[in-house]
Amino acid sequence: MAAPEKTDALVLKTQKWSESSKIAHLYTRRWGRISVLAKGALRPRAKFWDHLETFSLIEAVVYKKPREQLQLLAQAQLKDPFAGLYGDFARAGYGFAAMEFLERHTLEEGNGELFDWTVFNLQRWQNKIGPGLQLAFFEYLLVALGALGFEPLVEVCRSCNRAPGPGQKVLFDQVGGGIICRRCAKEGEGYQVLSPEAHERLKKTVLGSIDWENEPLPPYPVIEEFVLVTEGFYGYHLGGARLKSLEFVRRMAEPAAGV
Repeated sequence: MAAPEKTDALVLKTQKWSESSKIAHLYTRRWGRISVLAKGALRPRAKFWDHLETFSLIEAVVYKKPREQLQLLAQAQLKDPFAGLYGDFARAGYGFAAMEFLERHTLEEGNGELFDWTVFNLQRWQNKIGPGLQLAFFEYLLVALGALGFEPLVEVCRSCNRAPGPGQKVLFDQVGGGIICRRCAKEGEGYQVLSPEAHERLKKTVLGSIDWENEPLPPYPVIEEFVLVTEGFYGYHLGGARLKSLEFVRRMAEPAAGV
């Protein structure tokens, strides 16, 4: 048997394997997305008891075998359960959406940038509510897409490299993956029009120039623009995918939109 190896990991989801054991699907800092067998995890006094809940950040010790689809989990030390996500349906829903995103779109390939960004956001979402929480999730999604190689061009026109003038509305081209000036835009292409405020927030998010904890919350119409452009960009470039967890959040929060 291979020697055990250690890595930080997020628990994406689990499933029952036998009367006493379960499989945990993890997103690890070292190897990306893997599945592990946690023997005895369903026993009340198991060493994994309460350490393999969705969202949990753990230090995992794994017997990692190349080309094996299911690895063996030797130990799991709980580092952060992100318990604050469970105290509110919207926080939980966005947390599940982040786990769903990682499960769908990552492979067995380490990506420290994406791992750290996800941990950071699970921590900060615990203190957010309403439109601020909604914006924070879609900021997460936009930067996560960049970490996977789908970063939109937000400073200059994707065609001619001209920067938009101050205070001007801009067009966002989902297909081309960035903003496009009116000179280069083609009629009938269905570009999304962004206000200067929404474009600025988009630009600062992609460039990482936001003080994430202290940045003022923009007006709700700006948040709506940001959500639409991010979700459209995600859907187009990852095969029209929609995160099912977001549909749950929308159904529950729809009556309170804009509050």
